[in-house]
Amino acid sequence: MKSFNNYLLTLAVVLSLGAVLLAAYNVRYLDPYLTFDVVAYFVVTALFGHLHPRAGRALRKVGYTLAGAFLLMSALRSMLLFQIGRP
Repeated sequence: MKSFNNYLLTLAVVLSLGAVLLAAYNVRYLDPYLTFDVVAYFVVTALFGHLHPRAGRALRKVGYTLAGAFLLMSALRSMLLFQIGRP
């Protein structure tokens, strides 16, 4: 099996197991799911850092998007915590 196929299989298994475990613990908010997915993505991508350069560039773009989503979620949660933006 090629390295990229191993990467995709590992990422799919880790993300699926994480979603099942969070659902088993009856997590109702989207924040823990997104946080787990972002952390799992970066860990698995770091473990498979020896991929083809073109694939690495594409994965970096996906990583930037996930990091932006994580920062947006953190900012919205902080605003809610500190009651910013409410009359």
